[in-house]
Amino acid sequence: MFSQNDARVNNCGKRILLEQLPAYTARDGSGTVVLLGQHSSDETAANLDEHRALNAAAVITAGSGVCLSIPKSQVQLGWSGADQSGVNFESGFCSSSVRAGSSTAAEMRRVSVWFVPSGGQVPASVTKHQDAASLPVEALGCPK
Repeated sequence: MFSQNDARVNNCGKRILLEQLPAYTARDGSGTVVLLGQHSSDETAANLDEHRALNAAAVITAGSGVCLSIPKSQVQLGWSGADQSGVNFESGFCSSSVRAGSSTAAEMRRVSVWFVPSGGQVPASVTKHQDAASLPVEALGCPK
């Protein structure tokens, strides 16, 4: 989850990405990580959903500092704006680590994360996704 008009991955988000994903990738080294950036309708910063997905991808692909080194070819990114694409909000993750306005709006300020095992299919709610290798993820480096 993200603070309003902010695309920085907070410490709670980094912890989830850095501590939980490695267990999945260790079991299935050719699986795919899918990130779906979203924003709330009350945010004014441009392209927040895209920037949130890109920053989350940088945390898991930069390969330096605390960041993971999942190959960019195994990371798919999409963004859906304020359309939640039928993805349910998981209230237990990072909700207390952001400054929230209304709780409904705060729930929309997120990046949804899936691990798709080898041979699996990307969730139907993620449309127009792109390979992280084709996006400017590398230029972001490992976010602080």
